[in-house]
Amino acid sequence: MSHEVFQYQRQKMFWDESWIIDFNQIKQDNFMARNATGSTVRAVSDSNASCTTALSSCTAPVGTSRKHFFTLTGRYDGRIVAIKKIQKKTFTLSKTIRREVKQIRDLDHPNLCKFIGGCIEVPNVALITEYCPKGSLNDVLISEDIPLNWGFR
Repeated sequence: MSHEVFQYQRQKMFWDESWIIDFNQIKQDNFMARNATGSTVRAVSDSNASCTTALSSCTAPVGTSRKHFFTLTGRYDGRIVAIKKIQKKTFTLSKTIRREVKQIRDLDHPNLCKFIGGCIEVPNVALITEYCPKGSLNDVLISEDIPLNWGFR
């Protein structure tokens, strides 16, 4: 009996869609992007360069230092969040994606950026994560503006 209850709870969590966020609920910071030092740079430009990672893609104005560019930011549920837009023409919420989202939601560690939710409506497919003001670990390690001793690096 307890095994059946456990399976039911597991399936219930698998189909939970509370992580899905309506993109219109996010108040974007006037299309500004925050860089690794926490200052902002304009993200709207006629000539944009793309910066793509395995999970997301973002654009930065040409001339913006790539090593300092982090991501678009906005306000959601009273806090600053990072918006990682994903360029997709279509999006299907498959079992594989649900499984990955469940795994990410289950992760909890002070050294990991917390997953807030995701926007799944095309053309605004995006990952919404906790905002890290110093940028990614790579940004911190290569930034000359953030003093780190060589033992820490």
